[in-house]
Amino acid sequence: MSEVIFLGSIFCSIITAYLLFFRLPDYQQFSGRILGFSMLFFSLGACIYLLIHSGWILQVPFMFKTAAPVNFLIPPFAYIYIRSVLKDEQKLRAKDYLHFIPAFLVFVNYIPVYFMPALQKQELLQNIMQDFSLSYLTENGYIREKYLFFARMFQSIVYLFFQWKLVVYYKKELLLDKYEGHTNEVMKWLKTFNWLFSSTILGYIILFIIISSDPSLAKSEQIMLIPGYILAFSFLGLSSYLLVQPQVLFGLPYVKVESRSVHDLHIVKNDTVAVPKEYDEEIFQLKKYFEEQHPYLNNDLNINEVAVALDIPAREVSFIINQHFNQRFTDFVNMYRIKYVNQKIKTGYLNKFTVESLSKEAGFSSKSTFNVAFKKVNQCTPSEYIALYAAQ
Repeated sequence: MSEVIFLGSIFCSIITAYLLFFRLPDYQQFSGRILGFSMLFFSLGACIYLLIHSGWILQVPFMFKTAAPVNFLIPPFAYIYIRSVLKDEQKLRAKDYLHFIPAFLVFVNYIPVYFMPALQKQELLQNIMQDFSLSYLTENGYIREKYLFFARMFQSIVYLFFQWKLVVYYKKELLLDKYEGHTNEVMKWLKTFNWLFSSTILGYIILFIIISSDPSLAKSEQIMLIPGYILAFSFLGLSSYLLVQPQVLFGLPYVKVESRSVHDLHIVKNDTVAVPKEYDEEIFQLKKYFEEQHPYLNNDLNINEVAVALDIPAREVSFIINQHFNQRFTDFVNMYRIKYVNQKIKTGYLNKFTVESLSKEAGFSSKSTFNVAFKKVNQCTPSEYIALYAAQ
């Protein structure tokens, strides 16, 4: 049963990571990739966990402890993800690379294991298969396992504290009325994200208390699986949430973070504040551009071309269309194309030309796409619309 749970969580995490890496538009990729890395790190850790508990690790002994450094990357990546969403960040800060130092030190710690002779490593793994507690209580690297276990738990608690601090601060101070609906959706997702991570920390705390109070309990396979089960269900929850609510990946592009100088008793210091951004001007420019320049007549039109023409970041163009017009970019463009088609029909275009030529002129690349878009806008087929117009 445990193997099925782990395999399910691994599969969902890999699929989610794939979607975050390769199916998000460019303007959503930074925070999406940070989250994707978190999913991949978990997948690797869960794979090693499954290999050890199933005994399959004996077939691939070189994989032993490869996930240990990666486990120390999950908390900082989760924190950076929360921060990048709330502050609309699009790249890592210079200081962010300091977060990776613990993972590097853990990697150095396990160098003796990585270069251990094959026969010696096989013997070590066979002993662990017989008594899984050895994985936590022996000294595989330069540092005893229990100290690394405590360090990992402590690191997770510290990062989780700052994750919650970011969410709570934003919730109290920066909630915007104009985009309250979307803001609430994103905040709900971030709180869910934090709660699921909190549950994994709770699992490690329980395990740590059990082992500390009675080391002999570490020999129980089911007890040692406690954090694994919780972690697996947590990442299953994260993957499921994103599949149901993909709009939360837009983040909060309307909150711009700026630095300002704060003068207090002749001391100047830099403070960071979030500045809510309104999009009235951008909405006006977007509508004017489509109504006067007719960019939709180009069947290869994409959101980056619109962004360049308007000098507005593509991420904000997409957010405006999604939130203000309640449409995806493709549907927004097709709406204007169908309006163009409707106008042409009313002015007698079909007296000389066919519907197919009209659809191509309007920017549609195929007849099927045209028919679907036409029915979505007009709630009827082209032939029904033409018959209705002729009757008038």
